Amino acid sequence: MPARHIPTAEPCESCHRSAITWTGARFSHVAAAPGACFSCHNGATASGKPAGHVMTSASCDSCHRTMAWVPAGFNHASVTPGSCATCHGVSATGKPAGHMPTTSSCDACHSTRAWRPALFNHANVAPGTCQGCHNGAGATGMPSGHMATTRSCDACHSTTAWLPTRPYTHLSPNWKPHSAAVTCFACHTTRTETATWSFAAYKPNCAGCHANRFVVGSHKKTEVPSTIFYTVAELQDCSGACHLYSNNTFTTILRARTGQHRSTAGGF
Repeated sequence: MPARHIPTAEPCESCHRSAITWTGARFSHVAAAPGACFSCHNGATASGKPAGHVMTSASCDSCHRTMAWVPAGFNHASVTPGSCATCHGVSATGKPAGHMPTTSSCDACHSTRAWRPALFNHANVAPGTCQGCHNGAGATGMPSGHMATTRSCDACHSTTAWLPTRPYTHLSPNWKPHSAAVTCFACHTTRTETATWSFAAYKPNCAGCHANRFVVGSHKKTEVPSTIFYTVAELQDCSGACHLYSNNTFTTILRARTGQHRSTAGGF
C-alpha cells in the first residue's frame, strides 16, 4: 500500500481490479452508516471537503452519492423562498459575471433543480419595452445576422420562447400572406425592413418577385381565330382574372378564370 492509503485490513481486490487498473478503485459503502461519512472523509483517512466547498456541517451524503461525488444535489425543501442570497453569493455560487443586473431572488427565475434553463416572468413587462433589458448588456440582444429593425422584440418573439417566431403582422397594404415555407429573408434579402423586388417594374404585385415563373403557354387569352397569350404585365397580379375569350376582339368570355393562384399555396 502506498503512503496515505486508507487504513484497512481488507484485501486489495475488495476495491481494486488487478486485471484492469489500480486507479478508479471503488469502495463498497454498503456497511457505512448514513451520516457517518466524516468518520473516514476527514481529509486524513479519506478525502475530505475541498477548498472552496460550501460551508456546512451536514454529512457528505446529504448532497453526494457514494457512486460518485459529482454531480451533487442539495435538498432545498427546507429553504425559505426568496432567501437564496443567504447562501448564494456568500458560501455558495452566486451571480456570475455578466448576469442581468437585478435585486430579485435567484428563485424568481431559476429552479432549485437546475440553474438552466432559467425563466423570467414577463407578466409585468409593458408590451414594446423589450429593449429596456434586451439590449445586449442587461439581457441578450439581437444576435449577429438578425434582420436590422427598430421594432420591439415582441413584434415577432414570444416571452415564453424566442423560437419559433410568430407570424409578423406587416404594416404595408401591399403585403400578401405567404406559406410558412417562405422565410423573412426570401423577400428581405438585404436583411433590412425594406423588401427586395426582383422585378421592380411590377411591384407591388406578385410579378414583382415571381415574373420569372410566368409560363406563357399556360395563359391563353384566345384560341380562335388565332391563339393569343397573356403577357406578364397583364397578369402581374397572379390572383386576378385571366379569362379565355371567344374571339380576338376580347368581347365575349368563353371561360372565366378568377383567383387562379393563391399566395399561401406551396407553389403555382
